[in-house]
Amino acid sequence: MKKENTDIQNQEIAIFPASFNPIHNGHIELIEISSEIYKTLYVFVANNESKNYSVDLEERYKIVKKAISSLNKDNIIVVKQSNLQTTGLFTKLNKINVVIRGSREVKLSSYESILADKYLEDNSQLKFHFFSFEDEKTSSTKIRELISNNQSISEFVPKIVEKDIIKLWKNAEK
Repeated sequence: MKKENTDIQNQEIAIFPASFNPIHNGHIELIEISSEIYKTLYVFVANNESKNYSVDLEERYKIVKKAISSLNKDNIIVVKQSNLQTTGLFTKLNKINVVIRGSREVKLSSYESILADKYLEDNSQLKFHFFSFEDEKTSSTKIRELISNNQSISEFVPKIVEKDIIKLWKNAEK
C-alpha cells in the first residue's frame, strides 16, 4: 500500500468498517497507514448481515482492540456496531469525512460499490479512500481455513493476538 499525505487529509476523520473475522496483517497495515494520513481513524468492528459468524462481535472487537493497541497510536478509536449497514449513519453523526476500504481482488469491487451506495444514502458527503493490498494471499477466509486444518497462521496475523485468534476460531468450530 502506498502512503499518501496532504494537509487536507490530516484534518479529516476517517473510518475503516469491517467485520475482522479475524483481523490480519493486511488490516493492520491499512490501519497503520490510515492513522498516519488522517487526523482520527475509527476502526469500526461490525457484523455484515449477509454473513454468518462463528465468533461473536464482542470477541472480534476485543481482539481488534488488542491488536491495534500494539501500534501505540492515540488517534485510533475502535468501536463496535451490530450491523455494518449503519456505517453511513455513524459517519454522519460523528462528522466522519472518509471511508477507508481495502481490496485484494477486482471481484470485490461490486461488493464495495454496494457498500458505498448504502453509506452514501445516509451520508452523501462521504469520500472513499481505497487501498490495494499487495499481499493477495492474506484474507480472513484463508486464516480460518488454516486454523481449521491445524496449520500455522503466524505470518498472517499480529503476533499479539495469534493465540487468541486460534483459540476463539478453534472453539467456534466445535
